[in-house]
Amino acid sequence: MLKIGHSEAARRAALAHTGSLVGSDDVIDAVLRTLGVSRVESVDELLEQLAVFHSSRLPRGSGVATVIVSGGAAGLLSDLAPRCGVNFPALPEATADALREVVPEYGSVGNPLDVTGQAVFQTEILARSLDLLAEAPGIDVVVYGRGFPSRLDGASPVGKILSEAIERHPETVFLALSLVGGHFFPSQSPDLPLAEPITKLGDTPFLQGSENGLKAIAALVRYAEFLRTRGKVAAAPVQRRAAASVLEQYGITVAQERMATSAEAAVTAAEEIGYPVALKIYSPTLLHKTDAGAVLLDLTDVSAVARGFEQLTALDIPNTRGILVQEMVSGGVEMILGMKRDAQFGPVVAVGLGGIFVELLEDVQLLIPPVTDADVRAALRRLRGYPILEGMRGRPAADVDAFVDAVVRFGHLCLDTDAQEIDINPLIVLPHGLRAVDCLFVKDTAHGSA
Repeated sequence: MLKIGHSEAARRAALAHTGSLVGSDDVIDAVLRTLGVSRVESVDELLEQLAVFHSSRLPRGSGVATVIVSGGAAGLLSDLAPRCGVNFPALPEATADALREVVPEYGSVGNPLDVTGQAVFQTEILARSLDLLAEAPGIDVVVYGRGFPSRLDGASPVGKILSEAIERHPETVFLALSLVGGHFFPSQSPDLPLAEPITKLGDTPFLQGSENGLKAIAALVRYAEFLRTRGKVAAAPVQRRAAASVLEQYGITVAQERMATSAEAAVTAAEEIGYPVALKIYSPTLLHKTDAGAVLLDLTDVSAVARGFEQLTALDIPNTRGILVQEMVSGGVEMILGMKRDAQFGPVVAVGLGGIFVELLEDVQLLIPPVTDADVRAALRRLRGYPILEGMRGRPAADVDAFVDAVVRFGHLCLDTDAQEIDINPLIVLPHGLRAVDCLFVKDTAHGSA
């Protein structure tokens, strides 16, 4: 799909963190991803994806290998691949060793594979290289790289080799890609008549242009993964308990907390929960407590809690109903889990790195509920900060399984609620389990009620 109009002339002022991160164009991306639709940015990109989806074979995985007759072209494709979404994995050592016996010494054994121009004259180089790449573990797509777009002679040695490779390796997707696009030439040379002119490999037209061609290959790989991983959405895992919070009804663990309206009650609550604790002003109209100085952390004893209670009540925040005494949760990764209701598509779930820098980092992914386990895991892997969840610089890995389960449950909550926005920030993912530390429900964004 080519969707016109990336910008939005005017965004409404968002009340919650999540609302400031979710724009209508981002929602379109999430909706199309949910449906398995590939979004393109130009007509040229659209045409190449229309071409690649003629393939009756779908990749078994994401590994792509390219064979080409130029070292410079190989380097160009390597540079373009990451931003086009194509994965050129390193070749297995056994495959590389076998290729070194075939490829001339002045070529380059790697991925992309430079077989040099000699392969045009010694076509056994090309034939053996295609076989080895197709048989290599982790290689699912083999691309035959060309210099410019033209018809190919299916009766020529190269044409026959490509056709035979397709027949020998029915589990592998074979594609042809020219480095440039534009005018499609009748043949590679005006002086070279074609006995059997062909414009496609198997059933797939030749791709044109390095970037648009690579993006088309990436789209085919994504669609194959979409078909493999999409599954049935489990029923809403709601446990109806009258006294539980909304999040707890959906099985999302919330940090222990008590409401206090006096210093003595705050101390009692802290002793029941266990030190250290945090104190927070509770007001239905106070949307971001940290910005207002309405949060005190790591209070470790009776006197600190008593002083903290007096300090917060002295702020004179409008509509203050009391002070929340909450267990202090530390040692995990702060995430954001939120929802914004889109006028066209309904609830849109946002997941990403959370905490006080959420708007600065803007590292979020969007999902359309209900969501599956696979949907959530794929979204998390797209986050720039995903390595933090895996553990780095001596920090333990976070309990990703618990977070994925929470997001799936949250998706059901979003479908059941009439809230316009929900903001759980932070939701701290611990090495074992998680805790929702702060949650905002915005019922009516027009009037700011929460």
